[in-house]
Amino acid sequence: MRRLCAVAADAEAAGRFCSGRDNAGGTRRSALAVGVQRPVSGAAVLAAAARLAHRSVCGAAGRSRPHSPQTPGDEALAGRAAGFGKGEWNIVGLAALLIIFGFIVFNYFRFQDPLYPPVLQAGVWFFVLLLFEINKSTFIPVSYSLYGVIIAGVYTFSLGSFVGTLGFARDKGRQPLVLPKVRANVASWIIFWLPVVGFPLFVLRALAIGGSGPTGVFFIDLRLALSRENDPASFGVFAYLVTISFISLAIEVYKHISGRNRLRLAFAALLATAYALLATGRTYIMLPAVMIVGLLLITRKLSPLKGLLYFVIFGLISFAVMGLIFNKGVDLESSYTENVTSITDSLKIYMLGSLPAFDQYMQSDVTFGYGGYMFRFFFALLDAVGIHADVPALIQSYQQVPMLTNVYTIYQTYYADFSLVGVVLIQFLLGCWHSLLYVNAAKGKLLYMLLYAFFLYPLFMQFFQDQYFNLLSTWLQIILLLVPYCLLQTRSRAPHLLAEGSLKQ
Repeated sequence: MRRLCAVAADAEAAGRFCSGRDNAGGTRRSALAVGVQRPVSGAAVLAAAARLAHRSVCGAAGRSRPHSPQTPGDEALAGRAAGFGKGEWNIVGLAALLIIFGFIVFNYFRFQDPLYPPVLQAGVWFFVLLLFEINKSTFIPVSYSLYGVIIAGVYTFSLGSFVGTLGFARDKGRQPLVLPKVRANVASWIIFWLPVVGFPLFVLRALAIGGSGPTGVFFIDLRLALSRENDPASFGVFAYLVTISFISLAIEVYKHISGRNRLRLAFAALLATAYALLATGRTYIMLPAVMIVGLLLITRKLSPLKGLLYFVIFGLISFAVMGLIFNKGVDLESSYTENVTSITDSLKIYMLGSLPAFDQYMQSDVTFGYGGYMFRFFFALLDAVGIHADVPALIQSYQQVPMLTNVYTIYQTYYADFSLVGVVLIQFLLGCWHSLLYVNAAKGKLLYMLLYAFFLYPLFMQFFQDQYFNLLSTWLQIILLLVPYCLLQTRSRAPHLLAEGSLKQ
């Protein structure tokens, strides 16, 4: 029974890290603002699996099979597959990889800095697209338009970053990075102690939610309760403590860079990890992990190569550990080979399934939201305070790629609102935003260094899902807490000099 419930929940939760309700009381929650996620029902997932099996049988018998508006039929799939054989390297895929690699090289040599945002963004898409081409036989065929959208997104992001750094002088010499010293203030006191004081209440709430359930295992029952479709459980206002604990950890990491209070850093790290585990999602582990690596990178305490290595190692370990704790593809009762196979399959669907899913979405009949999806948080907020607002449905339908997934890369949200115009325009604006953080972080501004590190997470997750607007409530919390903290800081007259870095003044 435990295994059945866990498998059903995992199928529902595939790719569903950011699909809760808004704290405003609307029909959506920010993934970090509220530690709850809302999937489709288990019955719906099982029914979808049954339809997939039925279609396979019908296809073998030469009969036509029904398909939903977002699932192409046999004719559409055949037409899209005609361009290239399934699982074979094709000239369009190779050309896309070469073009994206060209953007990596061009952007790198502009500032000779791998931390320049378009270098990272193009690098993420190059790596994911390369893996997709290698594992193409695992998924359904995709159309050439998918490659065009990816290339256009990389181009417009690079263009936005180029525009955002026009006033940033290129200095061929290496300059020492100057960091401001930080001092305790009211904001830092609140940010550190609020998660500490609130943690017992958070634990009590978690025990109340997951203390009883169908499996008898606390973490699995907690996850099932938080992710059920009808009347999902919620941490309520205590969910804000998750985000605050991450901010507290970021501040302590920054303090530790100059060798201050390792014990306090360890305590903040343990507390943030505990909150993340009780929130029952891999997102809650990955966001602070990316933030820590990003902060060490932007302060030049960690080389980019080591940062990449640490990120990959931590990602794989956390993926397996979270799978074991929540029975997501890892089971102690299964053999080592079975668990490795299960983890590998899960990684494929998490990392690559969003590409064919978005391709299917583009081929479907889409009713555009014209801002309703991107700014859904504000519509939900208005609706919560009694002002009637049409809040678009949040839960995405599952696509068969052929595995079930309901994540569609970063582009789905923008395409759903403004079609291809939204895809290219938003990437341009995101490039401007990241370049703003990069330029000011290069000047040693505390607020921008912290924000640069935090916003590496949605940048790295572009291949998976939109984590900018889907986590809008979370980003607002982070900004609204970090701004007063940084404004209250008293800068030292003799700032601390770190080892030389390549950020240009």
